[in-house]
Amino acid sequence: MKCPRCENELEATNVEELGITINAHMCPTCRGTWVGSETLKDIESTVDQRFVEFRRIPSKSVQMKELHCPQCPGPVKMDKVESQRDKKVVLDVCPQCRNIWLDAGEKEAIQQDSFLNLLVDTFRFSR
Repeated sequence: MKCPRCENELEATNVEELGITINAHMCPTCRGTWVGSETLKDIESTVDQRFVEFRRIPSKSVQMKELHCPQCPGPVKMDKVESQRDKKVVLDVCPQCRNIWLDAGEKEAIQQDSFLNLLVDTFRFSR
């Protein structure tokens, strides 16, 4: 499979972090990751609590660039979907196979949460 962002060959990989194993295909050049929809659920359900959250995600204009599914035959345009965990992350979801492209930094942005956010959420729900 070719990377939908930079056209280089994707490499199959297993990433073990935060207590989960992620089966994915990763681009060695742009560091984007191709995952299944069930894998995304695992990623979203895992929280990496940080004192301060640092996001290193592509700009909105880069995230909104049209991408095609690297797995489905023919040029299948992927849908842009806002992440439920982090509104600044725009996921690329194939409408046919339902697999997801995560640009470099998006997986980490989805998983990380700061203690400040935790305190704000706790205060908001305790009222």
